[in-house]
Amino acid sequence: MTELAVLRYTVSGVPDTPFGTGGGAFAPPASSGSLSDAASIAVQTNGDIVAGGLTTVVGSGIAQFEMARFTGAGQIDPTFGSGGQVITSFGGTNEFATVVLIQAGGKIVAVGNSSKVVSGSTNASRFALARYLAQ
Repeated sequence: MTELAVLRYTVSGVPDTPFGTGGGAFAPPASSGSLSDAASIAVQTNGDIVAGGLTTVVGSGIAQFEMARFTGAGQIDPTFGSGGQVITSFGGTNEFATVVLIQAGGKIVAVGNSSKVVSGSTNASRFALARYLAQ
């Protein structure tokens, strides 16, 4: 089991220890026995941090977009999705968000990839885009 993590450093390059726990903020596993990985972060105008990447349940072979939001103090934001996280599936088996952006008005945009095996061993890869409304 791994957790999606965000680390914050001071301008001098040392962990910002008041942030989260010793400079790190962690999203709890999206489900029992899941692995999570962050690939991109974006900071909202109010200082909240949105991290995007993927989550997969060990042994399932399926990875999905995972988004987590943390407060500026490094705590998971329970008002975002379910317990601070949103999982998005596009119907593929290997999906991951690689870029997270914040639009005017606070809407979150995640861009990445969704792929799955079709016709035996051919891997069909698609561009994936999700937009989340501000809360």
